[in-house]
Amino acid sequence: MRYEDKQEYLEDLSKGKVIQADCEECAGEKEHTVISSYTNKGSQMIKDEGFGVWWENEYQIIQCRGCKTISFRTKTYFSEDDNDDDSDPTRIYLYPVRNWNNKQPIEMIYLPHSVSTIYWEVIKSYNNDCLVLCAIGLRALVEAICNALKIEGVYVQNKKGKDILKRDLEGKINGLVEKKYLTPHSAKILHTHRFMGNGAAHEIKNYQKKDLLTAIEIIEHCLEHIFNLPYKSQSLPIIERKK
Repeated sequence: MRYEDKQEYLEDLSKGKVIQADCEECAGEKEHTVISSYTNKGSQMIKDEGFGVWWENEYQIIQCRGCKTISFRTKTYFSEDDNDDDSDPTRIYLYPVRNWNNKQPIEMIYLPHSVSTIYWEVIKSYNNDCLVLCAIGLRALVEAICNALKIEGVYVQNKKGKDILKRDLEGKINGLVEKKYLTPHSAKILHTHRFMGNGAAHEIKNYQKKDLLTAIEIIEHCLEHIFNLPYKSQSLPIIERKK
């Protein structure tokens, strides 16, 4: 096969352009001006087959138009990351890393150690934009909840009418309902976490960050309901009902 390689370097291609970027000092998304930029564009084509790959990397020095803080921004595109769907394969990185909008873990001191460990790893993967791992971690967190509560599954009838124990995660989530830990509606939501984890693990599906944040907040409510509230309620005074 014959290859044709092309590569070019362009200075200040986006100089003076106004872009939106997170600002650590302003603690929010603000307008920034590109002070200087350096772009590397390239491709490698297979001449005989008309197939190839291409990429574009842009390195920018940017300045917040509000507080005037200067930082560094990179924007990268690689054709092999394009899945022919509505998602944008362009990746953007800011340095220093922005922390102002990080998801803060909520305080839940009564979580079992195995559940707490995975919960913290989910938060870390979310804050570091490891979104595929975050989705897989959400599924693992649901599994850890079931294991901590010793939920083995739920009995269902097979095609022969015989009761068998469904031991997969679907069965365990339904087992949480059977043991009165969750309502059927809450279990339906946890099944969504299972689907997200399966999509990330088997299809390498990359979910939107806002969708993952919603999923994290939902499972936090489940953790609070299952593990924290029973302990907190023990400190309440017992009020006897009048006959």
